[in-house]
This record gives sequence, C-alpha cells and structure tokens, in this order.
Amino acid sequence: MPPEEFVRRIQEAGQLGSLYADVRRSKALLAAVRAATVTDGSGAAVDLSDVLGDDTDEDTEPAAAAEESAAEDEAAEKKADDEADDKAPASS
Repeated sequence: MPPEEFVRRIQEAGQLGSLYADVRRSKALLAAVRAATVTDGSGAAVDLSDVLGDDTDEDTEPAAAAEESAAEDEAAEKKADDEADDKAPASS
C-alpha cells in the first residue's frame, strides 16, 4: 500500500492522533534506552547502535513536516465541520 493511501485511510478512520501518540511513545522509549548504559555479564558496556541506530535522528525534518501537515489537515477538517454545523438548520 502506498504511504499516501495509508495516511488517507488513517485520517478517514479518525486514528491519526493515535498514530502520532504511538510514534511519540516509541521515540521516547528509544531515547530512554539510548540514555541507559547496557552492560554484558562481565560488566563491559554493550554498543546498541547496530540495533537502535545512531543518536542523530536524520528523519526529524520530514517527521516535523508530516506533523505540521497533519495538524493543518486536522485544523482544516475542524473548520469544515464547524462551518457545516453553522449551516445546518436549527432543530426546534
């Protein structure tokens, strides 16, 4: 499935906020594990960079752009909903 299709389906299902929360939790966990010192049985430090990647987060700019785009989409959707509510006939 192309990424655009995935994002569209997540948005249609109203799960975009949950997806971002999961990403934030994962990043926080990764930061905590990177900050910890892991040792082997003999007390020597274990290098986890092969498993966790290096400390530089090369994809922060695209992620920030994606979050900004999602926020804009969410704001536009809320505005459209508000406008639709304003145009709906009042019930007696």
